[in-house]
Amino acid sequence: MKTNELMIGDWVLYKGEPTIVYEIDDYYQRINTEPDGYDSIKCIEISEIESIPLTHDILEKNGWEERPTGHVFYTDGKRYDNSLWYIFGFNTFVVNTAEFQIKYVHELQHILKLLNIDKEIEL
Repeated sequence: MKTNELMIGDWVLYKGEPTIVYEIDDYYQRINTEPDGYDSIKCIEISEIESIPLTHDILEKNGWEERPTGHVFYTDGKRYDNSLWYIFGFNTFVVNTAEFQIKYVHELQHILKLLNIDKEIEL
């Protein structure tokens, strides 16, 4: 993983435990996991973190409904045409006709942000 693959608020794994990125330091290639501001003790080398794989459980915990072809998240109630799909067999996230290949939680967070969907991901 590289610092340019992350955004503030992304979930990552540090020593097997989920943690949130609160600050990114490109120069020193590290992140800060302290919500109250910079703390050199809480800085983690980018080489020490891993991506969190996107799973059925994570999607369902965050309001995605399982369907035969994947999972669906309704962006405006229950209207089928304004929904987001995640198809597991192909690691494909579908927005209308656009498709993105994603495998990790932080990638899902980035797509939701780009779509202006204010949704906090829970693990």
